[in-house]
Amino acid sequence: MLNKMGTQLSLLSLATLSSGIQALSKNIKNQIDEHLSYDPEMLRGRRVIYSTSSHRQPMVEWQPSNSTPNLEHIKSNSFPTIISAIDSSTIPVCDLEDGVVYASRVAIVFSVGGRSSDCIRLGPFLFNASRDFHPPNMMKSNRLNDGMMNDGELIESMIRRVMEWESIGQISSFLNNAIILIDGTLQRTPITENWDIERMSSNAISRGNSMIGISKTSKIRSLWQLSSSLKVSDGAPFFCRIKFPTRCQVLGDTILVKFRDDGLVFRTDAISSETKKALALVSGNDSFYRGYPETLRLAHHLAVFTTYEATCIRSYLSRNLSVIELPSEDTRNTILRWFWSAGSGG
Repeated sequence: MLNKMGTQLSLLSLATLSSGIQALSKNIKNQIDEHLSYDPEMLRGRRVIYSTSSHRQPMVEWQPSNSTPNLEHIKSNSFPTIISAIDSSTIPVCDLEDGVVYASRVAIVFSVGGRSSDCIRLGPFLFNASRDFHPPNMMKSNRLNDGMMNDGELIESMIRRVMEWESIGQISSFLNNAIILIDGTLQRTPITENWDIERMSSNAISRGNSMIGISKTSKIRSLWQLSSSLKVSDGAPFFCRIKFPTRCQVLGDTILVKFRDDGLVFRTDAISSETKKALALVSGNDSFYRGYPETLRLAHHLAVFTTYEATCIRSYLSRNLSVIELPSEDTRNTILRWFWSAGSGG
C-alpha cells in the first residue's frame, strides 16, 4: 500500500512538473528579456569587431569622421638622449591553503640613438599573497581580504606596480635629461596611492627627466573613434591632446600619439616640463615597430616568463624548500570531461 502511494505521489509530482514546465520556462524567459532586452534592428548596418578583447583595434575608422582632430606635429629630435624603458611580469606559481605564491620580474632597458646599450633584469621575486600579506608602500592600511585574494589580476597588478614604481623612483634620481618609458598609464589608482608620486614627478623634472607611459590598449571607449581616425592620418609623428574627467586623476598630459605613419595610435601619459619636446626626443632616439618604441618591446621580452622558467621555479621550491605537492584535479575538466570527450570523438 505504501509503495503504491509513493509511486502515485511520484507520478503526481512528475505530472505537476510536466504541466508546469512550459509556464516556468516562459516566466524565466520573460524575466531575462526584461533585463537584457534589445532591438536587433539597432545592429543593422553597424560596424563591428567580433571579439570582446580590448586588445583589438579596427584597421579602418569606426565611422567616417566629419571633424578634423587638432593634431600637433612633432619634429623628431635626434640629440643623443638616454631612453630608459621599464616593464614587468608576474605569474602564479602555486596555491597554498591560505593564499597564492607569485613569481615576478622587472626589466629595464637603456638605449641611445635607437640602439640598446645596457639592461637590468631583476628577479624572479617570490611573493606569498595571503590574508597577512600586503606589498610594501601599498595599501598599508588594509591587508588582503578574501575578495582581493580571489582576484588574481588585481594581485598581479599590485605586484607589478610595486616593482615598476620603485624602479621609476630610483631611475629618476639616477639619470639626468633622460626619457623614462613605462608600459601602461600614469593614472593614479588605489594601488599607487601610498607613493608620493608628486614628489617623484617633481624630482624627475628637476633633473631634466621626462616620464612617459604608453598603453598598448585602452578600455576607454570614448577614445576609440578618435584613435581610429588618427590611425588613417598621415604625417606622423604627431599627437592629439585629450581631456579626462578630474576623477580619473591622470598625472601630467594625456594624449593620443602616433610615432610612425605605418604604426598604431597609443594612449600616452606624459609627465614632463615640455611634453612635445620629450616626444620629439623619443621619436629621434628610439627605433619603432608599428609605431611602438623598440626599447619598451625589448623590456617586455626580458620581463616575461617562459613555460620552462615556471617549471624551474616550481622545481626549485620542491628541491630546496621541501614543499609537498598535493595531488589535484581540474574540477571543471573532471565534471565536463564526458562532454569534451564526446565532442572530440564526433
